[in-house]
Amino acid sequence: MTNDHCTDVQGAVDGTVYFQPFGGPRIGVEVADPAFFSGGVCPAGRVCRYSDAAAARYDDPADCEFASIARTFLNSTTVNPAAPRWTIVSKQLAPAVGQRMGKVGRTTGWTVGDVTATCVDTNVFGTNQTMLCQSFVAAGVGSGDSGSPVFRFREDSSQAQLTGILWGSGGGGFVYSPMENIEFEFGLSLPVF
Repeated sequence: MTNDHCTDVQGAVDGTVYFQPFGGPRIGVEVADPAFFSGGVCPAGRVCRYSDAAAARYDDPADCEFASIARTFLNSTTVNPAAPRWTIVSKQLAPAVGQRMGKVGRTTGWTVGDVTATCVDTNVFGTNQTMLCQSFVAAGVGSGDSGSPVFRFREDSSQAQLTGILWGSGGGGFVYSPMENIEFEFGLSLPVF
């Protein structure tokens, strides 16, 4: 999974090619990207989705490490050599206000904060798009952190519970699409490895 806004055409499968790092070797291609809709629960004059997510298929799955999140030092992008990753062992479909969440982003690394709001219909700045029922976390975020996994964790454990995908900032922290919305929009239950 990555963000829909990281595709060439949002809300449509267009075969966007992905590289790691940006400009480096090709690693995969977009294979699923649900369409935006209007009417119903979507505010008048806007187009809506329940997640800012698109699915990609790796070119060579052997080059990937599934079900893990790089573990950096807190508020850093430097990987912690003593505990270099969390293993995703479960998922949480919907967060609750007050739960502690983390994310590891390309720009700001591992940041931590509490869920401040859930199920907020959120307009995407500079567009006619509304992401329905999104969650907010009071934690550091920067440009380039889009697509970061959002997860619950314990300091004394190498296990994590995946809760969603980060797509933006607002309200003094970051905004993310919860797993429940992603699974609803893609019409499937995502496995936990």
